[in-house]
Amino acid sequence: MDWNIKIYRDRDFIGSLPKTTQSVLHKEKLFTYGKQNVSFCGLLFHNQNIDVFLPRNSNYSEIEFSKIQIASLILNTIRIYGIEFDSPLTLDDGEIDNQIGGTSLSLITELITDYRQNGLYAKRQSLNTLNIGKPNWNKTIARSVLYPSGSNSIYLDVFGSKRINSSSCEVAKIHASVVKELDKKFSLLMFGCDGVFSEHHIKEPINSDIEYQVYILEKELRVTYSGRDIWLLQSLIDYLKNIRGDCSSEMVIGIKHFHTVWEYMLSKTLTNTVSINKLVPIPAYRLADGSLVSAPKKGQRMDIVLYDAEENLYCIVDAKYYSANSVSSAPGWSDLVKQFFYAKALKQIEPDALVLNAFVFPNSAGVLSSAHMQDRQDSSLLDNDYEPIKCAYIEPVEVLKSFVDNKKLKEFTDSLLLEFS
Repeated sequence: MDWNIKIYRDRDFIGSLPKTTQSVLHKEKLFTYGKQNVSFCGLLFHNQNIDVFLPRNSNYSEIEFSKIQIASLILNTIRIYGIEFDSPLTLDDGEIDNQIGGTSLSLITELITDYRQNGLYAKRQSLNTLNIGKPNWNKTIARSVLYPSGSNSIYLDVFGSKRINSSSCEVAKIHASVVKELDKKFSLLMFGCDGVFSEHHIKEPINSDIEYQVYILEKELRVTYSGRDIWLLQSLIDYLKNIRGDCSSEMVIGIKHFHTVWEYMLSKTLTNTVSINKLVPIPAYRLADGSLVSAPKKGQRMDIVLYDAEENLYCIVDAKYYSANSVSSAPGWSDLVKQFFYAKALKQIEPDALVLNAFVFPNSAGVLSSAHMQDRQDSSLLDNDYEPIKCAYIEPVEVLKSFVDNKKLKEFTDSLLLEFS
C-alpha cells in the first residue's frame, strides 16, 4: 500500500501540525499538560496517511532511513515492548493506560504470522471413496460382491472414505479477505516485505457486511474443536468487531508517555549491566513499642547499573527522557539527590569500588556535560561529598534500531564507564 508518511517528534508544538493530525491528537488526548505539545510516540493512521512520531530530540533529517523504514522501526519498537508486558499482572494501571492500540497491534501481528505459518483456514470434510482412502468394511461387506481368489476371497470394490481439507468454504473466504487486507496495510511496516499474502484464486465472501461475516465465523466456531482453528476464528471475530479492517479508518498505535520505554530500551541495549537492588540498604521504621520493622518495598531502586570488572568500576545510569538542552530543562533536585544517594548506597556494599553516576538523555548531542554540587560561598565543587553525575546524550533512533535488532550499544556503554577526565 502506498502510504503518505509524515515524520514528527514527541513534544512537537501541536499548533504546527496539520489540522487532521491535530484533530486525532486532541481526540485521543495525546498532549502534555497545557495541551500545547504532543505527548506521544507511535503511529497515527488516517485515510492513506501515517503520521509517525519519533522520540523527542530525534534528528531524523540526519538518519539514512527511508520514511517507511522509520515507520517500521517505531512500530516494531512498540510491538516488542508490548510483548514484554503482555500481562496486566506485570503492569500498574498507569502503564496499561500508557499503551495505545497494543491489543490491535498484537492481534494484527498474530493474524499475519499465523497465515505465514499455517496458510488459509481449511474446513475438514469426509468424502466417500471407492478403492482409495480408508476402507469401510461394514459398507463394503454390505454392498460389494465377494470373489474367490485361490484359497481366499477378495472384494474387487472396496468402499471407503477420505478426509480432505478444503479452503473453498465461506470461512476461508473471510479469512483470505482479512489477511489480504492486513498484508496490504501492515506487512511492509511489520516485516519489511510486501506480498506475504499468496493469491489463492479464492472468491470473495458472498457478503462484505461485518455482521454477516461475524455470524458465519461464530456459526463455525460452535462446531470447531481444533485449538488452532478456535483461536483463528475468535481472532477473526475480534478483528472484524474491533478493528473492522477499513483502510480509511483512524487507528492509533503507540505510547503516551515514552519515558518508560526510553528507560526500558536502554536497560536492554547497554552492556555490562548488573542487578544489585537486593544488596543495597533498605529503610527501617522503629515503632512506639521499640520494635524495628523493615520496609524493603520502600527501598532504593536503581534502574540501570553498569559494572567493569577489570577496573572494579560501577556506573549508576538514570535514563532521563528530558530535553536537557539547557540548565532549565535539566534534571531537578529530586533527580539529583536520588543519584547522590544511590552512589552512597553502592559504596556501602562495594567500599573498594569506584562509583560513577550518569544521566542519559535522548539527543545526538547536548550542552550539558556533568552535574555537581557547588558551595554557595566560594563556588567550589563538592565532588568529594556528592558524586558528580555525567550527562550523556545518544540519538534516540540509534537506540530504537539496537532495541529492535536485539543488539548492544557497546561503544556508548564504554563511554559511560570512563572516569571523569
